[in-house]
Amino acid sequence: MLCLRPLEREQIYEHARGTYPHECCGFMIGRKGATREVARIHALRNLRTDRAHDRYEIDPLDWIRVDRALANGEEVIGIYHSHPDHPSRPSEFDREHAHPFMSYLIVAVHDGEIESARSWELDDQTRAFNEERIVEDA
Repeated sequence: MLCLRPLEREQIYEHARGTYPHECCGFMIGRKGATREVARIHALRNLRTDRAHDRYEIDPLDWIRVDRALANGEEVIGIYHSHPDHPSRPSEFDREHAHPFMSYLIVAVHDGEIESARSWELDDQTRAFNEERIVEDA
């Protein structure tokens, strides 16, 4: 289960609207437990320029920079990205590049407006995505 507060949700939505018609991407930072609780987000630049409308790539140096800046037990608990004019379900490309034990929040953006957001977790055994529930915390 992914716990996402309204402030962080809106920051993700704003990033997705702002990069439309290209995909946006970013880290969800927080703590893992019975629920993955998002404490903050870290918007990233999509390195893909050849297919930015349907692919994203995170700079490996961003992984290192963000990882070094984490404190007090925080960790990257998930990645968000947008699907411009496409449903909020993982593509085969998403599955091939996913890591287990993380949340993958996908935001569908149609004509520049948010249509839906769904979160997914990759099963380490089957390599299939399972949808996870999103709960809102004030």
